[in-house]
Amino acid sequence: MLRFFRVSFLVLIAVFLCQLSFGETIRVNLSFDTSNIAIEPLDGYHRVSYKDPNAYSLAKEGAPDLPAYMVRVLVPQGSDITGITFEEKHRILLGSIMPYPFQGYEIISKPRTDTVLPDPEIYKSGLIYPAQKLIYQSVGNTRGFDILYFSYYPFEYDTNTENLYFYQSASFSIDCSPAKNPEYTDFRANETFTNMVSATVVNPEAIQKYYPEKTVFSAKAIDYDMLIVTTDNLLSGAQAYADFRQSAGITSVIKTVSQIQSAYSGATTQLKIKDCINQHVQNNNVTYVFLIGDGGTDSGYSVPDQNLYGYLFMFPWPESDNTIPGDIFYSCFGGTFNWNADGDSRVGEPGDNTDISPDVIIGRLPVRTVQQILDYKNKVQSYISSVSHETFAENLLLSGVQLFDNTGDAKAKSEVMYNNYIAPYWPVHNKYTLYDSDTSVTVSSLTSMLQQNMNFFHMATHGNVTVWAMESGSDFYSSNAMALNNIPGIVVTIACISNAFDPEVSGAADPCLGEAFVRNPNGGSVIYMGASRYGLGENSLSGHGPSFQYNDWIFRYTLQDTYQNIAGAGFTQAKIHLAGSAGSDDYMRWVHYCLNYTGDPSIKAHKEAGSGGGVPVYRFFNHVRGGHLYTISESERNTVMELPDWNYEGIKFNVHDTQASGTVPVYRFFNTKTGIHLYTISESERDNVMNLPGWNYEGIKFYVYNNQTAGATPVYRFFNHVRGGHLYTISESERDNIMELPQWTYEGISFYVIEL
Repeated sequence: MLRFFRVSFLVLIAVFLCQLSFGETIRVNLSFDTSNIAIEPLDGYHRVSYKDPNAYSLAKEGAPDLPAYMVRVLVPQGSDITGITFEEKHRILLGSIMPYPFQGYEIISKPRTDTVLPDPEIYKSGLIYPAQKLIYQSVGNTRGFDILYFSYYPFEYDTNTENLYFYQSASFSIDCSPAKNPEYTDFRANETFTNMVSATVVNPEAIQKYYPEKTVFSAKAIDYDMLIVTTDNLLSGAQAYADFRQSAGITSVIKTVSQIQSAYSGATTQLKIKDCINQHVQNNNVTYVFLIGDGGTDSGYSVPDQNLYGYLFMFPWPESDNTIPGDIFYSCFGGTFNWNADGDSRVGEPGDNTDISPDVIIGRLPVRTVQQILDYKNKVQSYISSVSHETFAENLLLSGVQLFDNTGDAKAKSEVMYNNYIAPYWPVHNKYTLYDSDTSVTVSSLTSMLQQNMNFFHMATHGNVTVWAMESGSDFYSSNAMALNNIPGIVVTIACISNAFDPEVSGAADPCLGEAFVRNPNGGSVIYMGASRYGLGENSLSGHGPSFQYNDWIFRYTLQDTYQNIAGAGFTQAKIHLAGSAGSDDYMRWVHYCLNYTGDPSIKAHKEAGSGGGVPVYRFFNHVRGGHLYTISESERNTVMELPDWNYEGIKFNVHDTQASGTVPVYRFFNTKTGIHLYTISESERDNVMNLPGWNYEGIKFYVYNNQTAGATPVYRFFNHVRGGHLYTISESERDNIMELPQWTYEGISFYVIEL
């Protein structure tokens, strides 16, 4: 089991410590750009924001609402954190203002109307706020990787002078020592999770140092991609679905609830299912778990959910729920396995030693008949084949109605999500909107838009078990979702309770809205990501409460090409990303539990790759070390342009930024000794280099063709046996010139790309 860190904080300004003789010191450097700061007048105060996806509100109600910055650091497995020190630099004065008091988060379906006033114990204290600039949140174990979560405030407010300050850089030293009695669950290397961790933490290069065994990917004869858990009555449908996914390269093993009850350990059926999943992760390295069966207790169709406990301090009427159906329970194996360390009736309390960072990608198909499984199988096939249908893989719909007491807040919040988390990671797409502030959001107008075949659809509205609230007229019900006749896409929503597949919620009905979207045999959606209990929001025009924060990261990680846009992986990585906040904040924990993924977790979320001719590759030459750098990232390009050792050599060819038909990934490595990079499509070369000292694996950087195809041109590879660097070029004249130079060895055609 996971050994949780014992943390003793040295929360003070300090210089970096030297490496400890008996442990490890991890150093993290962060820089903050003043151009990302926005200070805007609001109700006699000033709202302070920092335009970065990792910035969010950590304040309590009535306290100055200053942005904190989320930090996730990879640390050695099983170690204890003995201290964290930090040094802040380059403090600047932003002005004399009074920050807006944080209004707290609210239940989306029943917002309050009162305004939270400034807390005089803070605003009139004459002290610096926040008193604690570094906030420890929690430690999570994800597939054997230990991640330390903390937050840092780059802002500080002097309540005596009313001056607001900002630090442009901060350096952290994290001291780790080996645990005296290490207790943790280990896992074999899994490429999907290694990539997810690499994209989540601030020090991905530490994977090679602390977890070198996690970078060597080798399958065994008994390995499966997916474990399917279903019932005896649904087995034939589950087998048909497994056979269908086998044709797409997804191998599965199936277990029924009755088989699990007789063969696995646990005091309850839920714990036996969790034990079964854990053993298949350990022994068969499964990446996905698909629960095919509705919630509840009916043995004919139910794969029972685990009731989890959530508490919300909602002034003046707190909310609590002991029946939250959170399938995340089945995906986390660290900490207390049963999530009930104190043995009371509440599972998943913060004091129950729960590790809530997923170890497996999980989804549920809440069906009750074999025919519903077969209908879903046919619909997934329709979704897969529809990528070439006109512009389906490029279509996005954003919709919403008034959420709180701010007209147009659904639009403002959705547009922030779009600008920061969607547009930067989706080079080519068609954006459609249906906001109450622009037009009338009704059942008719929403149905009309969905009938135009939207690949991705986000809905910002109020909700209940079977309903989304519309602006006027009748609301959008499960019957409306069942009546859609469209190409099925992916639905993400902040609406309350609309994904309540369990029978214990007030007003329980079958199908709930999420079930109706997924069960519809003629349209609807193939995936529905929504809350099975209340969604939580922030009462401001553009501020994002917990529900929007989770959806933000779901979109960003799904649209990135880290793992070929697998929708379940994007959903799971969003939970890994936010596990720290959910470990220490009741609001985030509530959404962490009740936000469920309905549908096959292994489905690729289709999007058009790049522009028709691909995306450009920028080339740099290091005139000091001699190596070349190739990147499609504009931010990396801009950063390297500022470094004195690098000469920019322009755009050399085009590639795909996501995997298109006939393409393969290009893996990038960095040599920490020589400063050179290596690019390869060879899995065997990738695996060999991962075992070499001094090489850091930097993940998949773009996609190319491994064979000659129409419109593609060869890339020639050379090795400099004097300085150690590689050169890649499509230029035949450059190729011929380099062949004449004695220090270069020609290594042939590496892959094929799109010529400029």
